[in-house]
Amino acid sequence: MTVLGDEDWSFYIVVTFINNMFRDFNQSSLQSNSLPSHKKPCLVRFYVKKPCLVSWSKPPPQVWCINVDDSSLGNPGSAGFGGLICSEDGSWIRGFSGFIGFTTNLHAKLLAILHGLRLARNLQLQRVLCQTNSLEAIHLISSGNRKFHRYACFIYNICAFLEDWDVTLAHTLREGDQCADWLAKFGTSN
Repeated sequence: MTVLGDEDWSFYIVVTFINNMFRDFNQSSLQSNSLPSHKKPCLVRFYVKKPCLVSWSKPPPQVWCINVDDSSLGNPGSAGFGGLICSEDGSWIRGFSGFIGFTTNLHAKLLAILHGLRLARNLQLQRVLCQTNSLEAIHLISSGNRKFHRYACFIYNICAFLEDWDVTLAHTLREGDQCADWLAKFGTSN
């Protein structure tokens, strides 16, 4: 990034510089008694995480991996889902995608998880790691507050798989799940 004086600054240095400026401004403003208390500026901070490499990671030995994702063109909007099943060494076993229609992205996420688990059960896979980038879906499935949820029937079907089968539901970052993301977008477009 080129900044004043044609110097090259990294994004991290620019954010640090801005943080320092806000810190100095906040300190001088808070020390000033010329402003009434209700007009004093609030503290502002920016937080930037350092970049890290995100990629698909292998499941533990003798565990099959299901990666699922959704795609929705609006929330609610036209939606689809997709996913894939890989062996412990990352070999492609099966892929799937589907079009749902007009719905919410949470509905699409839950259907992706449910479809992936059904496919793994039909393939008679014993130990399964199901990865999704939806913390909301994981929370709904793992919490006890789902009885009156609008998608309770899907959540209960997923929970039925989790009860009598060796399945682990885990969160993954969207960037580490690009194959499932592509399949979900393919499902939305068909």
